[in-house]
Amino acid sequence: MKKTTIKTVIALIVLFVTVIAAAVPAYAADDYPANLKNARKDALVDPWRFYNRECTSFVAWCLNSRNGVEFDNWYKGVKWGNASHWRAAAQSVGIPVDTKPAVGAVAWLSGHVAWVAAVEGDNVTVEEYNRTYKDGKYNCRTVPSSTFTAYIHIKDLAAPANAKVSTDKDSYTLRAPVTVTASGDGMRFFTVRVVKNGKTVLTNYDENESPLSFTPTEAGTYKVYCSVCASWKLYETVTCTFTVDDPVPVHFVRAAAYDGRFTDVGSDRWYAESVADAYEFGLMKGTSPTRFSPDGSVTLAEAITVAARIHSIYKTGTQNFAQSGRWYEVYLDYAYENGIIDSEVYSGSVTRKATRAQCAEIFAKALPDPALYPIKDVPDGSIPDVPMDDDFAPAVYKLYRAGVLRGSDSNGSFKPNENITRAEFAAIVSRMAESDKRI
Repeated sequence: MKKTTIKTVIALIVLFVTVIAAAVPAYAADDYPANLKNARKDALVDPWRFYNRECTSFVAWCLNSRNGVEFDNWYKGVKWGNASHWRAAAQSVGIPVDTKPAVGAVAWLSGHVAWVAAVEGDNVTVEEYNRTYKDGKYNCRTVPSSTFTAYIHIKDLAAPANAKVSTDKDSYTLRAPVTVTASGDGMRFFTVRVVKNGKTVLTNYDENESPLSFTPTEAGTYKVYCSVCASWKLYETVTCTFTVDDPVPVHFVRAAAYDGRFTDVGSDRWYAESVADAYEFGLMKGTSPTRFSPDGSVTLAEAITVAARIHSIYKTGTQNFAQSGRWYEVYLDYAYENGIIDSEVYSGSVTRKATRAQCAEIFAKALPDPALYPIKDVPDGSIPDVPMDDDFAPAVYKLYRAGVLRGSDSNGSFKPNENITRAEFAAIVSRMAESDKRI
């Protein structure tokens, strides 16, 4: 029996997730033995005792080479004969026959049989020979499952019990990258197809099970179909869904007008407008009535306090916090309870100076994703000093893409381990509170 090659398996996987179409897909792969398909139709009797290039011969080949069944014209002691006899033959030996398609099943229509390569909703993709009863040629098509009268389940190909496809989140904001991962015991290959409103928006084949990333361009509900292959056999599709939301602009109400009170903030300084914004939004004050100290540092407690207030204003429209104990404790409790900081930060020292990386991690969680929607493309790995395996990388990239952060030099470096200055902090605060200020 001919062994299935890697090339054949790959072709089958691609076949398994194609867009539904009436015509023969371009990727269709005819792996029927060459000596049988190159001979004149009905000129040979195949190894399974059917005439070559008939639909029965091709399905017998599929059952042997793909399903691993030693099927022939006298399988289980009954003669299967012409395609019109197959349903009765199967029923006579107790093989399940019903109207429910499955990958690896035999699609039966009086006078014709085909091999089921894929099942998706109410449609099936089948491979077949001699569809017209005359040409003896290979064909692949996707049709409603009701096209066939019955499905014969000699040995269906079921996915491993733990085969699955998933996204890194259940919901995203428009233009935010989506990561799709397929997994399962013994899986060797998979193909992912992403569909929205019945339209395929992406098809990707990956030989090594590495995650697939792409960026949706429309809001709505998406469905992911993943075809998997394990131990050189094709398996049915597993699915998952995710939603993409429209971005939500942020426009905080200004609580007061800035009157130029900070004498150390010249109107020509790059941060002058951000300082005025942070003051008007009521989110930052000066270090004295007349000084802002733009080059001064920010403590973790101060960063957490402002992040908690931004979160509260966005969620409730107010920032009413009842003080008790140390001045920052109420903000620390709020930030922890609302997922802005984790237990390590919550239980650690917050009076030390905050780094730029720490501020990124805090502020990336101060607003929901739709309010931190991407406005520019920042590819993974493009920030020189922020490797993707750093713990703070997701937060930094999220804020770069949202226009809240930008590089500190012409190379776009972030300088994550440097202490953040009050001027830099004011710029972040301004862009968090007013999306029109984002860059």
